[in-house]
Amino acid sequence: MSGRAALRTDLPRPRARGRELLVAGVVFAVCALGFGARPLLVVGVGLVAAVVAAWVLVLTASSGLRLRRTIVERRPRAGDDVHVDIGLSGSPRTRSVLRFADWEIAPGVASLGSARIAGRGRGGRRLRIAGARRGEHVLGPARMTVADPLGLVAVTRQFRDAAHVLVVPRTVEAASDAQALGDRRQTRRATLGEDIAHLEGIREYRPGDPLSRVHWGQTAKRGVLQTKVFRTDESGGFVEAVLVDVADAQADADAVELAVTAAASMMQAATSSGAVRGRHIQLWAGASDAPVPCTWADAEARLARLVQGDGPALEDMLRRSLRLLPHGAGVVGITTTATAGMWDAARAARRRGVECVLVLVGDAAAASATDAVGVPVVRARTLDELARGLAPPLSAGHRRGGRDA
Repeated sequence: MSGRAALRTDLPRPRARGRELLVAGVVFAVCALGFGARPLLVVGVGLVAAVVAAWVLVLTASSGLRLRRTIVERRPRAGDDVHVDIGLSGSPRTRSVLRFADWEIAPGVASLGSARIAGRGRGGRRLRIAGARRGEHVLGPARMTVADPLGLVAVTRQFRDAAHVLVVPRTVEAASDAQALGDRRQTRRATLGEDIAHLEGIREYRPGDPLSRVHWGQTAKRGVLQTKVFRTDESGGFVEAVLVDVADAQADADAVELAVTAAASMMQAATSSGAVRGRHIQLWAGASDAPVPCTWADAEARLARLVQGDGPALEDMLRRSLRLLPHGAGVVGITTTATAGMWDAARAARRRGVECVLVLVGDAAAASATDAVGVPVVRARTLDELARGLAPPLSAGHRRGGRDA
């Protein structure tokens, strides 16, 4: 992103030192005329002339300049360095005179962070801003101050327009299949890869059936051993909805950023997966009454603007979004605050055949394992833990449908 504009043509003004010299020069001149002291007149005129010469120098050095401010990264990512090129241009006369003046540029990038000179950029200086903050940043007008070497006169001029920079969330590599996420041991998954949340029916007992799968109620009713039959999920479970809860205004700011990173990572994986390529993925983030179908570019922009304290709690999102999801779909719920209702909503989703996985970040990661029984969970207090928890099957070291113990 770049901008180029003429600097406003405000006239130079004397600084405090310059005003003092002007007053002293006038006093000397008045005294010289009143008392007939010619040496005092020379001193007075000299002082006034020094201020006038400084004014002419500053006016000449600052007239007709053009200032160009360019954000090198087209769409910077949170936590990465952002580079800004600042370049000046003008007539040969102006640039020659500018060498004899003192000048300084305030680039107007304080919203992004503290800027340091990183060397020579395209046509001027290159600034580096370390660790840009996620969000939509309004860059104020860049200002340039030109002064004479003695600091008698100065002028501050600026861009006519501000600029907007969208810093998008960081991401980690993530699986697009909800069945590849979470600790499956907490879901009581059977040894054959069958999920007991998906009971398909019953049949008569056969030799070799484990006793844990005997349906004792039906056995007592029918008088013959009956075995539970579970549906094996070898397909489906692809993430079709991502719900991110940052409604807790008291949550740690780093946990909120981790939650946004998790949501961005899942949306990027889901929208780029071969199984759903070209389709929109439901995203519920912020002050919205329902999930919004998004492409990756849409999701990235929405998450970049997500503000802590906005939106409903995760349990409300889960309950209200269930009617939009088909059987076998995957939904990932992300939160900084674990609640009892959240677990109930997640288990209800799984009973309805929706592959629901919860991602708990920050303090929520310490939620009791007892509460999580029946729900796959990814716990992350750091970015590294999040990356390990969301990693696709090949890099995570587990087979499709569950992690290796």
